[in-house]
Amino acid sequence: MTYIGKQNCKKCSKEMIVRTTQRMFCEDCKKDVKNNYHKQWLKKPNNMNKHKIWVKNWQLNNKERTEINRINNPNFKIVQKRWRDNNRDSRRKNQQRYGLNNPLKVRAHNLSQKIEKKPYCEICKSTGSLEKHHWRYDKPLLINTLCKECHTIQHIKKRRNLL
Repeated sequence: MTYIGKQNCKKCSKEMIVRTTQRMFCEDCKKDVKNNYHKQWLKKPNNMNKHKIWVKNWQLNNKERTEINRINNPNFKIVQKRWRDNNRDSRRKNQQRYGLNNPLKVRAHNLSQKIEKKPYCEICKSTGSLEKHHWRYDKPLLINTLCKECHTIQHIKKRRNLL
């Protein structure tokens, strides 16, 4: 990249070196702006209607996939298997892309399959819907058994600390 010049961040007015003409925010503000952009966009009445229309159109065009997500669907496994069979190539490509983009996660997942889950959640001591949780992907054997709720809470806390 070539050096273009200096520019002020549009949010905090901090001076930054710009290598492209499209950069508007410094690294600190970029994360905040990215997360709030979608929320602000949906607050506008026109955009919310556009989003609802888009969702309805998507559901009409992808009936098999919407049927999979319905809880009370008696044919859940049949529909899911049919969709998997019809989309083998795209699923394989997505899995390969995920493996290339997240090698630490894949390695940690593969190593954790050999470790058994404890019979209870290590935070709240419940016994229902247990999952394994990696605290750090660079330490794949550091695993705890958590229930679905505690696991979700841990990921939310992690996201808040990153932002």
